[in-house]
Amino acid sequence: MLRRSGTVARTVPDRGAVSVAAALSIPATVGGDAFPERATLIVVALGTIVVLLLLPTLCLPAVLRGVGLTGTGDRPERERSARAALAQAALRRTEQLAGEDSPPEDLLARVREPYEWRLAALRDTDEVDDRDEARLVRRLRREVVAAQRETLTELSRRGEVRGQVLRSLQRDLDVEESRIRPDR
Repeated sequence: MLRRSGTVARTVPDRGAVSVAAALSIPATVGGDAFPERATLIVVALGTIVVLLLLPTLCLPAVLRGVGLTGTGDRPERERSARAALAQAALRRTEQLAGEDSPPEDLLARVREPYEWRLAALRDTDEVDDRDEARLVRRLRREVVAAQRETLTELSRRGEVRGQVLRSLQRDLDVEESRIRPDR
């Protein structure tokens, strides 16, 4: 930043605008004769700007990969892997709890079930049956939520449910619906 007589003058990169303006400001004729190599100077200025803007843009992804800074291109796979690790941790912990506290098996099964389903859906293997089964469960859960919504709408229409109770039930259905992952 430069200071001049109480005002601040900021330097802004021109991205080639000044170079093109300078090349284009060369007069076409000097003393009645054509300016020598004017067209060449304009082409060189424009070509240099194009190369200096395109070359870094095209090389940047390779440079970032070379230094180990990857973009979000592998985000879905990282998310899938992390979700699988979380589900496995939850299942391991339920096994530990089964040994420590000896809770009823039916309660442990209820706790394990969503994590087992999630893990089956995330598994990246050729086990088509598990994935098909997980898709079927998601579809069935969507239909169950839709039936609940229809019933809630009917109850609201008849005036049996309204106000805060209606909003609370709608919010619960929204949360339940948001937990159902889309099919891929």
